[in-house]
Amino acid sequence: MNTSQEREASPLDVQGLRKAFGSFVTGVTVVSAIDDQGHYRGLTANSFTSVSLDPPLVLVCIDNKATTCPVFEQASSFAVNVLAAGQRDVSNTFASRAPDKFHGVPTHVATTGAPLLEGAIAWFDCAKEQFVTAGDHTMLIGRVLDFGHTGGVPLAYCRGSYIDFGLEQKAVGAGKSLNYGCVANLGDAVLMVRDPLKGSWTIPTAGHGTDQHAPGGLSDLVAKLGATVELSFLYSVFENAGESFIVYRGTLADEPQLTKSAALFTQETMPWDQIGSSQTRNMLRRYFLERADARFGIYMDSADGGKVAMLDGALKPFNQLDMGS
Repeated sequence: MNTSQEREASPLDVQGLRKAFGSFVTGVTVVSAIDDQGHYRGLTANSFTSVSLDPPLVLVCIDNKATTCPVFEQASSFAVNVLAAGQRDVSNTFASRAPDKFHGVPTHVATTGAPLLEGAIAWFDCAKEQFVTAGDHTMLIGRVLDFGHTGGVPLAYCRGSYIDFGLEQKAVGAGKSLNYGCVANLGDAVLMVRDPLKGSWTIPTAGHGTDQHAPGGLSDLVAKLGATVELSFLYSVFENAGESFIVYRGTLADEPQLTKSAALFTQETMPWDQIGSSQTRNMLRRYFLERADARFGIYMDSADGGKVAMLDGALKPFNQLDMGS
């Protein structure tokens, strides 16, 4: 049987494929150009890669439905701006349909005149080489004519979330005792562990003042509770009683066989008055709110649980950051 016919007869699970693609960690870029009216145009894209050093070529994929796609088809040059960790707002703006995405965004130009964003950790000023349609995206290939870089921390993206490497590095480098925890869900419920001595509830936590369990050890801890967890990314960093806590998000496999010391609670059934610390309680309240809106952030919390700095905003599914106009 013809291979293409086999593929048509057995279509792939699109949502499952999207999740599989989303397992690949990418940077985040803003691709920019000048339209035929002389206006700056741009969009956010995480599907960017280097192609060749000799000649110097780069490639970025643009959704065919993006209203800026014709701009790049017509333009003779373009620029790729690699965003820094502190530029989530820039990423979200250029992934939106804002009428003037460059409003309030400082820019400069190099060789081709394509707009380069201030604050980007690297930029590539390119002459367009090829514009090739492939499925529902178009590959924009450019020859690098000029470039620059600063060596800063990049903005990263994976599984529908921005990743902040800097926060975890700061927590680990602070020299305090480290504890690793996870907010692990099964549907609308979160896994909690009961302290047999205090009778209070908390999230699964490993470390107890050492770094030997570092996040991978959380999987073993959850396994001892009768469940299997797939950890994702950093969710919260806070201090309590002189110790640092680094908390990750996670997803439980179906049908856990939980021990007597563990239980699953929804927002409605959670024993809020029996949770051991205010930081954990506040973090879980935020988690349930964010889960309802599919808007997850990364937070640093103060010792009294009263000051929260949101470092991440609305998120888009993997490979849909290039949907801007």
